[in-house]
Amino acid sequence: MLAGIRHRAHTTPGSLVPFGPHDRVPVDACDGGCYTAMEGTITVHVRPRSGRTLVQTAPNGEVVIRVRSAPEDGKATEEARRALAAAIGVARSDVRLISGARSRVKVFAVKGWSSGELEHALQAR
Repeated sequence: MLAGIRHRAHTTPGSLVPFGPHDRVPVDACDGGCYTAMEGTITVHVRPRSGRTLVQTAPNGEVVIRVRSAPEDGKATEEARRALAAAIGVARSDVRLISGARSRVKVFAVKGWSSGELEHALQAR
């Protein structure tokens, strides 16, 4: 498994997950579930009811997503997901929530990116 690249797979450790049309990737066990080298994760802090939607990286490396929506019925989470996708230039469908549906601290997974690539892309903005 590549360091820092994690993807939750709906399978058991030691099995194979489709990677491409002819390849399969072994699933490795780790804390919290089974992962493959397909998605990177990033932890963000969401601030609802902001004046505008904005993705920022603080000097300490924390990613803050300000959204206009109120934290009701998942609206702020969905707006944060869309803002993150736009900030790194991927399709909205490539970004999914891993944890934090009812929390301001959320973990998103992005298909096709490593965790390091995500952090670098957001710091370069």
